[in-house]
Amino acid sequence: MSWPGSKHVASIAAALVVVTWAAFSGVLHGAFVAYDDGVYVAANEHVTNGISRGAVSWALTATENSNWHPVTWISPYLDVELYGLDAGKHHRTNLLIHTANVLLIFFCSRA
Repeated sequence: MSWPGSKHVASIAAALVVVTWAAFSGVLHGAFVAYDDGVYVAANEHVTNGISRGAVSWALTATENSNWHPVTWISPYLDVELYGLDAGKHHRTNLLIHTANVLLIFFCSRA
């Protein structure tokens, strides 16, 4: 089963991916930023030690910076396991998540 105008849908989705990457690709070569990357990644011993049962337990219960957001903690754990503290690669993961969200909003808006 295909959606009416599915060629247009695919073209729009592809354009959204290209525009998102064009707009944010500069992050791929950047360092961690002083705003909050220290708290969330570079200077956070829970994150820099990588993923573990204790780390996930902490992520599910932590309220650092007055926030409770376990996925925001677990994503950097996985990044540290995969890339160490390479800021560009951490930013690439965030760009992939952002791109997935752009597409999710697009497809949900079609419903």
